[in-house]
Amino acid sequence: MHYDRNVSGTLSYGQIGELSGISAQELFLWFPVKGIRVDVPNSGLIYFDVGVVFKQFRLSLFESPRDCLEVQDSEYGDSISEAISKNRYEHGEETFGRNEM
Repeated sequence: MHYDRNVSGTLSYGQIGELSGISAQELFLWFPVKGIRVDVPNSGLIYFDVGVVFKQFRLSLFESPRDCLEVQDSEYGDSISEAISKNRYEHGEETFGRNEM
């Protein structure tokens, strides 16, 4: 996940719509997240609408927020996706579920 400096959306019961400022990575491509929703009653899953599919994650991954990391391209060609992959690896979350609805 990548969060812009400003994130905005419309809150309603169980979801955030008209979302801007968040992107999700699928393979090597980044897609804007258009909405986020949870099941009511709670199924323990959270869904991210990236336009073509819904990415599904365990809700527990979002219960304790992580510290933000500043990501900058360096002269060695580090990219945002490499930094995020490294962060996931360091936190033991290198593989997220990719179930589609």
